[in-house]
Amino acid sequence: MLKKILIYLLLAIVVVFLVIFGFGNIYHAYNLPYRPNEIDDSAGLLNSFFSGIALILVIITIFIQKKDLNLQQEELKSTRKELSKQRFENTFFNMLRTQDKIIYNLEIGMEGCDSYRAGIRVFKELYDILTKALVPFFLYPPFTKENIVSAYASCTELKILDHYFRHMYRIVKFVNETDFSFCLDDEEDKNKIKEEKIKKIKHEKYQYTSILRATLSPYELVLLFYNCLNEENKFRPLIEEYCLLQNIRSEFLKKDILAFYKNNAYGNKYEDIKQELENKV
Repeated sequence: MLKKILIYLLLAIVVVFLVIFGFGNIYHAYNLPYRPNEIDDSAGLLNSFFSGIALILVIITIFIQKKDLNLQQEELKSTRKELSKQRFENTFFNMLRTQDKIIYNLEIGMEGCDSYRAGIRVFKELYDILTKALVPFFLYPPFTKENIVSAYASCTELKILDHYFRHMYRIVKFVNETDFSFCLDDEEDKNKIKEEKIKKIKHEKYQYTSILRATLSPYELVLLFYNCLNEENKFRPLIEEYCLLQNIRSEFLKKDILAFYKNNAYGNKYEDIKQELENKV
């Protein structure tokens, strides 16, 4: 638009210049007499014309500066989004590294003894301890969620995982509470309705929690399952929201306890897990 205005303006200046130059040549060629009033009128007309041109140029300059300012604002907005994403990812991956350190520092039993376990091997040992506590409930059904929660609480050895689960909860909570507006593209998403934008943000959050889920071993998953059975557990809704039990193995579960969580906790594996448990009966 601005280019067209400039082109038309330049053409107008050229035309006026040629007209003035042409009339000047005519006066000189035919030795026509100049009258003062005509000269004054011509000068006034030219002054008005060039004043108008100057005003138009000022207006065009303002438009150009406004356009440049808009571009700078867009670049600034884009930079802010990029910085927000970098800050989020730095914090998120630092938290994952801290989670790894927590696992590395886990230990059970006396060092040097056969029963001593450290790091990731602790989860298998704790699962065996929990299984022994659950045997009476599995042998003499029906059993309730409250009984399972009580059996879990009775295993004092599992208390060494309190820090581990608290920190995992903080990771998922951090993702859940982060404003993911930095993942929206102003041009691409400006015409999308609110529900579509929310869906895109949820997808982005799911992608990050999936990274955490992918780090969990089979024994970590099954202990997470039992740890968060209590309805009052703050972690439980997030487990169901982000399908954190999607990779849990059916061999660690019983058919009746699958329903202790909402189907979404198992993601797209719910039907497969359910079928495998039914086939075991």
